[in-house]
Amino acid sequence: MYIDGSCFHMDSPPTIEQLVGCKPPVTGLDERYLVKLFHGKNQAGAVREYRKRGSYLTEDFAYMAADGLRYYLPPALDYLREGPDGDYDFCHGLMWSCRSSSHSFQEGYEQADEIAPGARASFARRLTSMA
Repeated sequence: MYIDGSCFHMDSPPTIEQLVGCKPPVTGLDERYLVKLFHGKNQAGAVREYRKRGSYLTEDFAYMAADGLRYYLPPALDYLREGPDGDYDFCHGLMWSCRSSSHSFQEGYEQADEIAPGARASFARRLTSMA
């Protein structure tokens, strides 16, 4: 199943409430870390973080509320499609984080289907570089 990218459209970075699903003060440890890393960061800034921290950031997607995912998932998918050869750790972490954060199994599978083309491209580049 392919998800139309227009459903992810947001014009500006999410507020704290949109990012983690609760109003400040944010008390959860994971949610506080998520706010520290992502709050106020635009999509280009998020891509810089993906390049710098890679798979270490993927767990954060499990703690994002829907609007946080709506804003920060598209640049993560772009990073997978265009990113470094063989960043399968980022892909794997992103798939599992999105699946665990989904409110239903169907939603998790749909997010995984959106990530799959980037995963295939990343894996193919890795295989080509090994040949």
